Amino acid sequence: MQHLRLFVLLIAGSLLLTTSGAHAEDASAPDEMPAESVSVGDYTGTANERIEAAITAAMATDHKTVFLPNGEYALRSTIGLNRGPNTEIHLIGESRDGVLLVPDIPYLEARYNGGDHEGAGGARLAHMINLSARQPFDSVDVSIQNMTLDMMHPLVREEPLPETYNVVGHGIRIGQGWRAGQFTVNHVTIKHVGSYGIGIQNRGGHPKSNITLTNIDIAYTGSDAIDTKEASGDGSRNLVVRNLTVKEIGFLDTGAAVGIDIRYRTAIVENVHLVSEASRSRRPGQRSSNTGINFRPNGGVVEATVSDVYIKGFGAAMTIQSSETTAHQNIAIRDFKIHDYRGVGIRVLGPRNSGHTISDGYVYSDTGKALILPERSVTVRNVVEVPWPGAPMR
Repeated sequence: MQHLRLFVLLIAGSLLLTTSGAHAEDASAPDEMPAESVSVGDYTGTANERIEAAITAAMATDHKTVFLPNGEYALRSTIGLNRGPNTEIHLIGESRDGVLLVPDIPYLEARYNGGDHEGAGGARLAHMINLSARQPFDSVDVSIQNMTLDMMHPLVREEPLPETYNVVGHGIRIGQGWRAGQFTVNHVTIKHVGSYGIGIQNRGGHPKSNITLTNIDIAYTGSDAIDTKEASGDGSRNLVVRNLTVKEIGFLDTGAAVGIDIRYRTAIVENVHLVSEASRSRRPGQRSSNTGINFRPNGGVVEATVSDVYIKGFGAAMTIQSSETTAHQNIAIRDFKIHDYRGVGIRVLGPRNSGHTISDGYVYSDTGKALILPERSVTVRNVVEVPWPGAPMR
């Protein structure tokens, strides 16, 4: 295990830091629109009524694709994607910046203030888009593409709104597992949500394998940017997070918000830019113990890679947590830059870790504790630890 502590690389490292925030999304153009789709613009009524009518019509076709023309869609309730045990539905916007899903503030505010705040007689926007069912799906083929979801949570916005209305949930929520299939989110912006930007939940403990999240921007969340829950049995596999930008999370979290909380047995994380000072904010409910990327599946990691990552402002940049009953294997972390954190750079915790490698990275510390690796099972190669100016070396 070799740690290179080279002051001469400080200047070169600083140059790398200035360029590491570039988002690779520009290199990946949105997919072409399918030739056939059902347009929300062909229907009348509230935004929810128009979208529901288009989804119902699309389900009767072979392509099962709903097209959202550019415009603002004021939601009074969650867009539900559960269409039976074999669910296939594709929501595709005309453009990422042109399709805006927001709460119907006048409606939600009037209903919330005029009724029971717990929901009886009131109105609540629990999640913006939700895939869930009482029983696990036999199969799913669901995609969401080219749109912006802005929940406008009053306590999470950069400039909080004076209105009081009930928006509490996630931007996109997945609530139940499936035996076969896939869920894809591509070219989507999510911001100002009350809880998770994307929440992959643990309803029923059924696996939710084959989830791909690409070209995603998440900003100002009440809790985690991306949260995944553990499935029972052999767990969930094949989580791919690629081309992700996260800015400011955890404004309402009373625990410890995470940029990407991974409880999948196999995962790929590539080209991720995580920056947050939320833990230092004076807004309510925040803690300084947040983490950029956190591995902690109950069943244990079988194989995972993290590459081309920039992390700044978290309590810990990355954490791998094993236990007496959980073994993590073959986690490769490479091509990373860690800057200005409050605790440690990379933590490897617990007694059962094997086959991990950490390589080709730069860690910049304002405390002198740049990289802490208590586990002998971790191999470290070509990692440069540079203290922030004025900080003592370890």
